[in-house]
Amino acid sequence: MYSFVLLLVLIAVLWYAYQKNKETFKQLSIGQTAGVFVAYGAAVAIIVAALYYVVQPVTEPIANELLKLAARFGLLIIVLFVCMFFLEKVLKKITNGAFPPKRR
Repeated sequence: MYSFVLLLVLIAVLWYAYQKNKETFKQLSIGQTAGVFVAYGAAVAIIVAALYYVVQPVTEPIANELLKLAARFGLLIIVLFVCMFFLEKVLKKITNGAFPPKRR
């Protein structure tokens, strides 16, 4: 069941990325497009794995539920920012700077 949910999340993220950046994807080659999808998929997998294998065990010993929730949220934010930082670097490298598109 867990892997099915992960697969649905992965598909949703890829679909969102494609819909949001259709014009940019038209400029990319097939190999670059595949690289972007693989990078997004890897990012989602790394985030989920980090949350499951790092955040849960680190915060489990905390007795106070409110502190545990705050610690998990803080670690979640850190994991997301670190992963997105590296995802942006990888995407720029794969697409020669075309992805992620610059916001106006």
